[in-house]
Amino acid sequence: MVRHTKDDLMEIAEPSFSTTRIQLSQIERITYNTLASGVRSNLITTSMEGKTSGKQDSLLRQPKFAKQAISNLRVACCGGLQIIPEITGKHWDETLKLLKNVHSQNDVNVKIVNDFIDRAQRGELSSCMCCGIQLQTLFIIPCAHLICTECMDNQTRSCPVCNESFNVDDFQRCNQV
Repeated sequence: MVRHTKDDLMEIAEPSFSTTRIQLSQIERITYNTLASGVRSNLITTSMEGKTSGKQDSLLRQPKFAKQAISNLRVACCGGLQIIPEITGKHWDETLKLLKNVHSQNDVNVKIVNDFIDRAQRGELSSCMCCGIQLQTLFIIPCAHLICTECMDNQTRSCPVCNESFNVDDFQRCNQV
């Protein structure tokens, strides 16, 4: 057996790095964006300070779920996966009742939110009412506007579309769908 040391080497070749970019299919892009948006929406809603913060539901506090979310993102980039959000009828109804009864939204606005939830259940895209990006999952603001996770953060306390202020707890309840 021959032992080599650094002194035995005349020259070490520089490492070479390369980046390969692949084109994702439409389904892969939608799946990736849906998962990334879901993770970001969890982090935003659970880090907002309200009477019921929801911190116990944060992916940051539950490493098992955070690791699964990251794993799902990786799989989404490899193809062969489609994500369809599942919303229970109970939460769907509670959100619509909250908008209508507590936030006095008219039938047109409630229908817009209802149609958004229905489209999400079928894996279809909806537009952010602020920037126009098409996603499966959007935030429902108590004023009934639909906003993507890029147009707000955990400090946002008013709708980016109409500037109407909202209560954090009501915002979190609207987004439990």
